[in-house]
Amino acid sequence: MDCHQIRDLVSARLDGRVSDTEDRLLDLHLEVCPACREFDLRAWTLHRTIRLRPVLDVPDLAGAILTRARRPRATRLTWIRVAMAWVGVAGIARSLPQLLVGSGDDAVGHLSRHVGALNLALFAGFLIVAWRPHRAYALLPVAGVLVAAMALGATVDIATGAVRALPELSAHLIDVAGVVFLWLLAGSPRPWRRRWVVARPTS
Repeated sequence: MDCHQIRDLVSARLDGRVSDTEDRLLDLHLEVCPACREFDLRAWTLHRTIRLRPVLDVPDLAGAILTRARRPRATRLTWIRVAMAWVGVAGIARSLPQLLVGSGDDAVGHLSRHVGALNLALFAGFLIVAWRPHRAYALLPVAGVLVAAMALGATVDIATGAVRALPELSAHLIDVAGVVFLWLLAGSPRPWRRRWVVARPTS
């Protein structure tokens, strides 16, 4: 084998793509050819430089993350868990007729069943949080946006005279109560008052 073929084998061996026979022929040639031995050494040096890099000095963010983490307050707020469970059960009971029966003609009934499914998911989430309060913080953004959107829609309907104010507000009172209890169980987070804390790298 000439030197050109040997140098191809050097590259192939770095990639683990040589047979046992080629590996032996390569070693035999390197023993008698200084130029190919030099090429093999430079190839191994470059390969090692590319594959092995120094460990970057990454700052320790564990303290900042733990500072921002909020534990559920279930041990001190057991009554809120009971209230949340009541909201979940009452909401599910209210949602089931919408989901199973609907109301009005086919189009309105179809829409009513969709609303019932959405409400059922929300109140089932409240019930799960009453049972597992450590999930409160994760559910809070979704439930908060959903109830806020419902409140906005109700406000528009009341303003345009599509619905009467008192019955509409009464219907959504349980939704708002559920989000308030959820917020309390999540540790009363106020993200607009918090700042990111970046830990300095430890030496």
